Amino acid sequence: MNEDGAQIVGKAIGRCAVSPIRPQTTSDTQQTCPPVGQQVAGWSWKPGQAEAAAADTCGVSARLIALRYPSSCRVCEKHLPAKSMAYHDRPSKTVTCQSCEPDATPDSPNELVPTAPELLVGSPGARPQHEYERRAARREARLEQAWGRLAPVARFFSEEPPHTTAFRKGADGERRLAAHLEREVGDRAIFLHSRRIRNGDIDHVAIAASGIFVIDAKNYNGRVEARDVGNWRTIDRRLFVGNRDKSKLVEGMDKQVRAVRAALEPAGLNDTPVLAVLCFTDSDWGFFAKPLVFDDVTCLWAERLCELIGRPGPLDESQRTKIGHLLSASLPPTM
Repeated sequence: MNEDGAQIVGKAIGRCAVSPIRPQTTSDTQQTCPPVGQQVAGWSWKPGQAEAAAADTCGVSARLIALRYPSSCRVCEKHLPAKSMAYHDRPSKTVTCQSCEPDATPDSPNELVPTAPELLVGSPGARPQHEYERRAARREARLEQAWGRLAPVARFFSEEPPHTTAFRKGADGERRLAAHLEREVGDRAIFLHSRRIRNGDIDHVAIAASGIFVIDAKNYNGRVEARDVGNWRTIDRRLFVGNRDKSKLVEGMDKQVRAVRAALEPAGLNDTPVLAVLCFTDSDWGFFAKPLVFDDVTCLWAERLCELIGRPGPLDESQRTKIGHLLSASLPPTM
């Protein structure tokens, strides 16, 4: 940069700087701040600096943002959970909810105001489908390496291993259950699919008037029944599907329910009913079947689940919408 260019840059920066001797007034700010996006002697705004400069330098004190951490409104002291939209005043480091309407508004009429976060419904069966595709691709690579040009022949005469096809079957079951729920009770509940939690995922979450349903879909074959495997002195009731002990499925629901309750706690929704459900989509229940209950986990089939979701309850539409957005932000989709 030559000497004339350096002088121009110095003057441009000096016009936007706050004098340490005389406080800067509103008229001075409006006259000296360059428009957002304008280049000054080779200098330009970097991505993300335009909004910050407009807020910090050109007279805007409060900005509508998605909160990174839980906070409370400085006016009404309402609890504001993480990722909720609120006005943040940077100089005072305070937060104001949208209903209280802070004093400061953007100076620029063309400034984009962030909207409420979108409800991320998720894709049913996303995680098992991804795992199936990963394992299938790895198997294809092994066949190509071992057989070369004869790999298509080897693929034709070989079958996928059961531990690979199980993920494809699980993804199909989750998609069929999601379609059934949307068709039967989609107008009475909000559904979230494939939610990520620590060391696992939740297949489906239904927010209905009767409560929140944490649903684990299982595409198993065989008769679903409860068996007592204890002796004459003790009772040991277990879940069997197709003559196989599947009691671990009941134990795995506790982690999913705790994740949902942890997401509700910052918003003060601890009293909201949360029901754990194991839904077997392709199993045999026999005649005069009834849902099975193991340690607050209900085992049932798709039609019976729709009846439970469609029951009346304490949650109205506004509460369901609020819980839906809260869980959508706290439990993001797996994919």
